[in-house]
Amino acid sequence: MRLALEHPALHFDGVLGVEIGDDEHGGFVRPWRVSFERWMMFPNLATEPLAVGEMPMKPSHLASAGAGIRLTFRTDSTTLRFRAIDPMTPLSQLVVDGRHVGDGFEFDGLDPAMKTVELWLGQLSDLKLRGIDIDDGATVEARTDDRPRWLTYGSSITHGTDASSPLTAWPTVVARENDLHLINLGMSGNCYLEINMARLIRDTPADFITLCLGINVYGDPRLNRTTFPAAVAGLVEIIREKHTDTPLTLVGPISSPPREDEVGGCGMTLNQLRDHVRETAALLGERYVDGRELIGPGDMAGMPDLLHPNDGGNALLAERFAAKVLAPMRTPWLSTKGTQRVGEVGLLDPAAARHLRDTPTEKITLPIGREVWETAGFDVRTLRPAVIGFIELIREKQAVPIEVVLPEGGSETNAAGLSLDAVRLEIEAAVATLQDAGDQAVAICG
Repeated sequence: MRLALEHPALHFDGVLGVEIGDDEHGGFVRPWRVSFERWMMFPNLATEPLAVGEMPMKPSHLASAGAGIRLTFRTDSTTLRFRAIDPMTPLSQLVVDGRHVGDGFEFDGLDPAMKTVELWLGQLSDLKLRGIDIDDGATVEARTDDRPRWLTYGSSITHGTDASSPLTAWPTVVARENDLHLINLGMSGNCYLEINMARLIRDTPADFITLCLGINVYGDPRLNRTTFPAAVAGLVEIIREKHTDTPLTLVGPISSPPREDEVGGCGMTLNQLRDHVRETAALLGERYVDGRELIGPGDMAGMPDLLHPNDGGNALLAERFAAKVLAPMRTPWLSTKGTQRVGEVGLLDPAAARHLRDTPTEKITLPIGREVWETAGFDVRTLRPAVIGFIELIREKQAVPIEVVLPEGGSETNAAGLSLDAVRLEIEAAVATLQDAGDQAVAICG
């Protein structure tokens, strides 16, 4: 018997959106870790490479990658056939009543009693589910999940890219061993503290939030010593707009010996990045954990490339994360509130967007570009989502006209590889994206 895709008992957990569509093979559903309808507001997740000013964008599989995603339901069927197409061909794993029983998409000889089944998708999957075959006459029910919701944000380390299977990625290990409902927003090659990611976390129900920050910032000039602390503060301040009392912990980078005292593309060492996360957490009254308490310089046997944990490193990271980060968060705790900053419009500081959003006015003029170019705080992957997120944050309360003032052009490139001509094109593309999404009150001036 084949279950229809719209069967009410079928539910993807760990997702923030589901795509329902048709292709040359027929109907399908595909889980997403951002809102599918709004994926274009996350240009950093677009197909690589993204050329300067490129329109339209195409989504990559990063936001639909299966990190932490599982299809859950209850059934007494003894066989399960998940009809799926996944071009990434990753390993998927079936868990029945909390026990791992097999890998793949086809399973026989299951217990005939009613049971909870979870198909954990490969963390690099790009799955399109087309149906599920079960025993004729079998019962299917929705699974009720009232466990505490833990949302974690980070880079490829949180994504679990070097774990050999979905069940060995450290966030999954932590969630399963501590009976938590996992929402994994680790995005390989990302975690640049984008405003729209902050808004996404802010708007997602969660009982615990962890922010693993800094490692991807190290390698290039997208954020630097000027913009990184403000981006950390803006990320937390936006999340705190709705998660006022939710236990939240900022986690600095785990150990990576080649990067500790070597200046990276951001103009800082890994140690300096940790200092900025720690100091900003203190400014905001938030809890901070040094990532070296989780993976230290003596733990490199679990990190063959000295950056990404393998299965042994993931197991060690999960054990220490549960003890040093999660356990203290599960006791009653209320953050103190730091001083609200105003920030700088020209640097696309989230605090400036919040100030403009909350200040009554009849028109907003945004001179964007020159300071962005001078500080080399953004590159071709991060400038467009920063502009989109900045304006969308203002739009939460302001429906007034917004004029974006472009800088004068120029061919000289900055440390991030952008010319002023390219900055202009990226800002124009950001405004065009907002207009295509229905915001006709934003326009280019200059």
